[in-house]
Amino acid sequence: MGVKCSTCYDEVDTRFEMVPTLNETTNSANTGRSGLFVVSSQALDAGNDHTVIFDGGLRYTGQWRGGVREGHGVLQRPDGGWYEGQFVAGKAHGTGKLSHVNGDMYKGEWHQDQAHGRGTFTHQDGSSYVGQWQQDMQQGSGVEVWADGSRFEGDYESSRKHGFGKFSWAEGSTYTGEFFENDIHGHGNYRWSDGRVYDGHWRRNHMHGRGRMRWSDGREYDGCYCEDKKDGQGSFTWADGRQYDGQWRDGVQHGTGRYRNSKGLVREGEWRDGRRIRWIEAVPEVRDEVEPRPQPEAQLEADAASRQDEPETHVPVVEDSSVPEDEKEVHEASAAT
Repeated sequence: MGVKCSTCYDEVDTRFEMVPTLNETTNSANTGRSGLFVVSSQALDAGNDHTVIFDGGLRYTGQWRGGVREGHGVLQRPDGGWYEGQFVAGKAHGTGKLSHVNGDMYKGEWHQDQAHGRGTFTHQDGSSYVGQWQQDMQQGSGVEVWADGSRFEGDYESSRKHGFGKFSWAEGSTYTGEFFENDIHGHGNYRWSDGRVYDGHWRRNHMHGRGRMRWSDGREYDGCYCEDKKDGQGSFTWADGRQYDGQWRDGVQHGTGRYRNSKGLVREGEWRDGRRIRWIEAVPEVRDEVEPRPQPEAQLEADAASRQDEPETHVPVVEDSSVPEDEKEVHEASAAT
């Protein structure tokens, strides 16, 4: 909470909304079997279901046709990795599974030695990707799950989250919306585990552009953001009905704005770096032909009493977050907003 100043200023809490971090602890983007199927070009005619050991220790056991691998077979490499599945014209083609020496495994469809079609890649730590592949890369729709429980379901392009999808973090937060080259980018809805909700535009993992932030206690901000901070024109409403509608810069009130208290009284003022520097008094309309009608003494006393209740010196603090001030990120999961 910001500290309230004396009779002339109001300090605004400068904390800003926390931004999400995407998991990128494991990369199941390709099968990692570079060179696995690069073998001697020597034409062999060993018949069906024979074992042939190539130069360098590569071993193939399975079916042959015309001196090339054709049909079902097992290809073993010296480091312990192996492929078992279908071959066409000497290449992995059809369905098969590839096991790496570190325990990672791909099982699914192949096209000319590349993961292509639908397949599942499972890492030794339990992380996995299930979905579409094209030329050894995640392409199309898929589901990726991390060892910590985080999960992404959506579109991929060239092994990156790209298009529309939903990312769920292990601690309960979720983002549903557009992605661009592995970043949250475009329009989307982010829900924090503490009840906050942001719906609006994003740029490279930051709230940027027009958006609406709502807190679980009823507070709401509707306006412009720049790099996760309120910036431009926006309206902040408190749960009891109080409202500031005006200009913002770097996360705080800056410029002219209109403040309405809980009783409905509206006043215009000027703010600088989160502090109100003055009220802007309305100029009364002048009518030459009509003289002001004198008010009864009782009405004058009532007006004087009401002015005593006006918020002359204090506009409430805009609390940007309901998390501890020393918390700098919503998610310290693995690595990526």
